[in-house]
Parts: sequence; C-alpha cells; structure tokens
Amino acid sequence: AEELLRRAAHLVDALHPPDPINRAMALNALGLVFKETQRFDQAGQHYQQALALLEQTLGVADLELAPLYHNVAGLEHAQDQFVQGEPLARRALELREAHESLETTGAAADLAVLGALLLGQQRYDEAESLLERSLAIWQAKYGDHHYEVAVVKHNLADLYQARGDQPRALRTLTEVFDIKSQILGPTHPDVVTLRQHITPLSQEADSADSK
Repeated sequence: AEELLRRAAHLVDALHPPDPINRAMALNALGLVFKETQRFDQAGQHYQQALALLEQTLGVADLELAPLYHNVAGLEHAQDQFVQGEPLARRALELREAHESLETTGAAADLAVLGALLLGQQRYDEAESLLERSLAIWQAKYGDHHYEVAVVKHNLADLYQARGDQPRALRTLTEVFDIKSQILGPTHPDVVTLRQHITPLSQEADSADSK
C-alpha cells in the first residue's frame, strides 16, 4: 500500500497545473500508513503538509479539513498525547456541526476519538457520554455487529475497567471479541490480543464469584 500511495503522490506532483487537493489526499493516505506502522514522526509530517495544503486551497473552515483534524487527533492518541489531541478532535467536530450535523458517521468517528482522548485524561464522565453518542450513531447506521461498533465498545470496556467495574468491562470486551472474531477471523492479531486480555478478566470474575 505504501509503495502504491507513493507512486500516486508522484503522479499528482507531475500534474500541470498542480492539483493541491489530490496532493493533500495522497499525503493524508500516506500519513495513515505511517501511523499504522508506528512511524509517528513521518505520519505527523504528512498530515501537517496535507492540512496546510487544504487550508491554503479551501480556507480554514472547509469541511474537507475535518478528516485531517481527526487523523492528527488520532495520531496524538496513539502517542498518549491526550491533552494535545483534544483540541484537534474538537475542531473536527466543530467543522462537522457547521457543515452537516453531529449525527453522521464522520461525526461518530470524531466523537469516538475525542472520547478516547478524554478517557486518557481520566475524564470518565465526559468520555462515556461521547463514546455512547458515537456508539448510538454507528448502531443506528450499521447495527450491532459492525467493526466501528466494536472499536467504540472497546474504549467503553477500557473505561469500565478504569472505573473498577470489572463485570461490565468483561461483558463489553466479550461483545467486542465476538464482533471482531466474526469480521476478522479467529487468528487475526487483534482477536488474539483480545482473547489474551479477556482470559485474566474472566478468571478474576470466576474467582470473585466463588468467594
């Protein structure tokens, strides 16, 4: 994917006249690849270049900037920079609200990343409210067994565990496992990691029940 995206970026660069919007989209896509492969500095550089291009071309209040603010916020979350990511996620939501609504799947994604950033700051009540709003949008759009439903529920499970509500955390994480194992298959790394996380929680619950 990286090689193909690099080729696409080179093709865009060769266009006359230049196409800054397509250039920004190629940079954004490369940023996603770098983030997923934990090359965070390179991801940040590509996101910032893409953001600057779009701001210069479309202005600072265009809806097209919302996904980039979301991605930069997600990058900050991946690096445990929760405070730094918060205003970026809020800016994405502001653009959504100004141009469409807060009931779209784009807004649901922004609500989820903001909720995760607040969870990282231990602002549990705010985080729970945002994550539940995001979950409701995804469920209304795709039902209970969609991948994004599992993503949001995973954050909620982490929140319940942080609060010390182990039974609810275990129930929610088991729901996440069921969804992801159906979609990704039982040997996918995410599913294997979930199984390893659920096992000690389940053992703790069994031990508590036997006392």
